[in-house]
Amino acid sequence: MRADLPEDVYLWVNAAEGLTYTDAEAEAWQAIDPHFHYSRDPHPSLGAACRTGDGVLSVDGDGEVRRCHFVDTPLGNLYDGSFAAALGPSPCPLTTCDCHIGYVHLETLDLYDVFRGGVIERVPAVMPPRAPGPPQEAPHRPTPPRADGRPGLSAPPGSGW
Repeated sequence: MRADLPEDVYLWVNAAEGLTYTDAEAEAWQAIDPHFHYSRDPHPSLGAACRTGDGVLSVDGDGEVRRCHFVDTPLGNLYDGSFAAALGPSPCPLTTCDCHIGYVHLETLDLYDVFRGGVIERVPAVMPPRAPGPPQEAPHRPTPPRADGRPGLSAPPGSGW
């Protein structure tokens, strides 16, 4: 897939949830997406400065406002204004953060500069250079079953994902 895209188009490769990558696997994905390393491992976040709850909020369809999509405690409701009193900087209450829409807001990672082209959308401020040499094929291995016992997604060899 990477080889079929124009050189100036960024291809986001997100690490699969629950997988631990060998260095060789991570290197192959990194050759496709130079920013892959940000999603390879969960980021320690407990007590870390985070923009959520201050400059970033999560709002569901009923108007329930939370500081972060991954933090269950509501701040209040958008429609009745009860969330406003809870706004402001506060440290992250979660042990780790393993999803881009969460960890991108951790101030310790400074990813607002990296993805200045679109923070939530993961658009780099500068298109990273492609790895030298011919395009690498994405590593393939079976994925573990999901928590509900059903098989996980698995890409056939040569599919590029």
